[in-house]
Amino acid sequence: MDLIADLRYALRLLRKTPVFTIAAIGTLALGIGANTTIFSLVQTVLLHPLPYQDPDQVVMVWEDATFAGFPRNTPAPGNFNDWRASNRSFADMAATRFAGASLTMDGPPELVLGRGVTPNFFDLLGVRPIAGRSFTPDDDRAGVNVVVISHALWQRRYGGDRGIIGRTMLMNDVKFEVIGVAPESFVFINREVDYWVPIA
Repeated sequence: MDLIADLRYALRLLRKTPVFTIAAIGTLALGIGANTTIFSLVQTVLLHPLPYQDPDQVVMVWEDATFAGFPRNTPAPGNFNDWRASNRSFADMAATRFAGASLTMDGPPELVLGRGVTPNFFDLLGVRPIAGRSFTPDDDRAGVNVVVISHALWQRRYGGDRGIIGRTMLMNDVKFEVIGVAPESFVFINREVDYWVPIA
């Protein structure tokens, strides 16, 4: 009974001071929202390991071009090749760059975001496709148009069809053969990546 009486009294006081009530509720909402956001980040970054083999041994290397305003600059292909040739610190090195395309087959036109990667990209991260295969050095040459698609694109565009391997995708009016489907858990830089192609 005392609790109910106290609640009624508190509600009467809050009704008499609406500005204070709104400020108190707003402060509580901001505090709860901030704590939820921070916990989500901590859980994602610290508590869940990266979906790679030996994630504690994976590092990103950038080129320092502070003089041009880019302290974390993407290296030129020649610089990357020099780094890889003279590497004595890492088990292996892979490169990646942004790619984008208009997908115009098997449905309405769609802008898909991707990455060009060196053939060893998936092997270096210890990621195995759930269907098909990843890239080989033979795939990384002019005239070879192969693609590994994300699990999300596979589900969204092709309904999870197991017969996707060997099918053709038309991206920017160029035919690509689907050779693999990445695992659903695979994320590199962001979740919006729909496909990977050889960087050459």
